[in-house]
Amino acid sequence: MAGQNKDRMLSRNQIASMHVWKQQSGLDDDAYRGYLQANFQIGSSKEMTQAQFSRHMATVKGTQKKKQPWVQRPDGITEAQNNKILALWSSKAKNTSFKALSAWLEGKFQVKTSRQLSKSRASDVITALERGGWLG
Repeated sequence: MAGQNKDRMLSRNQIASMHVWKQQSGLDDDAYRGYLQANFQIGSSKEMTQAQFSRHMATVKGTQKKKQPWVQRPDGITEAQNNKILALWSSKAKNTSFKALSAWLEGKFQVKTSRQLSKSRASDVITALERGGWLG
């Protein structure tokens, strides 16, 4: 019985909560589906099982405790851009660690963190990640 519960698909409310999280994270459809594919090997939250949802929620709750309020710098990267960079990195990179992202940003864009990017440079980073040509 317990195994069947983990394989059960999500309720409408749980699917809605996934979409609320997507919006609050500033993810567009491509980044969101990339997150689902990279972390759960699914293309839609409608395909998510209870076990996968529990794993997602544990991750989200873990990051929410650490998250500092976003402070927008004049002409600095927006929170939505930052979230998209993180989602694209986690869905496309072979090594998805923050250390690897930092090394890549430093090598390609001469910054150590995405928070140091301007809005226009953040757009360049997003384009590079979407194209995936950097994957080697």
